[in-house]
Amino acid sequence: MRIVRLPSAKEIFESSMRKAFKTTITANRKNPLLRKKVIESERIGLIEEAITEKIGGFLKEYPSIESLPPFKKEMLKALVDVDRLRMALGHLNKTEKLVQKIKRECAKKMFSAKDSDWVFRARSQFIARTDSVMERVEKSIAEINSASVKLTEIPDLKEECINVLLAGFPNVGKTTMLKRLTGSEAKIASYPFTTKKMNLGYFEKKYITFQVIDTPGLLDKSLRKMNNIERKTIVALKHASHIVAFIMDPSGQCGFTTEEQMQLFNEMKKVFDKEFLVVINKADVATKEQIDVVLSEFPEAAIDLDGTMLKQAIELCFEKNKKKFMYLDRPVKP
Repeated sequence: MRIVRLPSAKEIFESSMRKAFKTTITANRKNPLLRKKVIESERIGLIEEAITEKIGGFLKEYPSIESLPPFKKEMLKALVDVDRLRMALGHLNKTEKLVQKIKRECAKKMFSAKDSDWVFRARSQFIARTDSVMERVEKSIAEINSASVKLTEIPDLKEECINVLLAGFPNVGKTTMLKRLTGSEAKIASYPFTTKKMNLGYFEKKYITFQVIDTPGLLDKSLRKMNNIERKTIVALKHASHIVAFIMDPSGQCGFTTEEQMQLFNEMKKVFDKEFLVVINKADVATKEQIDVVLSEFPEAAIDLDGTMLKQAIELCFEKNKKKFMYLDRPVKP
């Protein structure tokens, strides 16, 4: 998502002033006083127009928080104070209308002026009042620009896909599994609350695109060890998921025991009210006894060596839950 940075209030005001005073304004009026009134009224109109065009254009293009996809909305809530952002946007909107009001009032004073001095006084009053109004909105613009940076850094997940989240401890093979499923190197997307990256990959089955998401640093740790932003981000990922594929390494090469991995699975299942698939990875290096421990707990777990079994399990899960997926927050086109 691309959002153009709004210049500071000082920059907006000063550029509007330069434009207005560099513009040659003429008025075909025989009466000198009336001519001054028309010219100066036009001049403050140019200042007001430049300011409101900049602010109004920005507000028109700025995405509505309520109309954001659920994932982006929840991510934004995790990263910024949304109430303060709404207040800042409201302040900017009021500033636009206030500048228009000041212009009308000062133009009225100009045309009722009895001499040139009062015309210029009305112009000076407009400039001073507008400058003061713009100074007051400076903090709100800074608040909006700060939030905009966070908003543009939120990954753009493709709409109308079946989203598959890969979960499991580090080194169980999630990135390898992602590559096996998609048949290519994963697309790397930044997200602003960690130094890690979000890995995205895609595969298709008939008319459906499956978006596979690996979030290093999030779905590979106990919820008790997450900071506040990470916990809020989990809420966002709930909106972005249809299926959670939990990858297990029974061999223990990942550095975590089967019991620890099962505990993480149970925590994830409590948080994500989604369809879960359990995948046994590294079956070629695990013993039969180690694999049987997992199968005794998860008899329907897929034993996968090349991504084929997981892909089939994902496709079967979609077919079983197609109608339910159609009515989620992120609908899939039939």
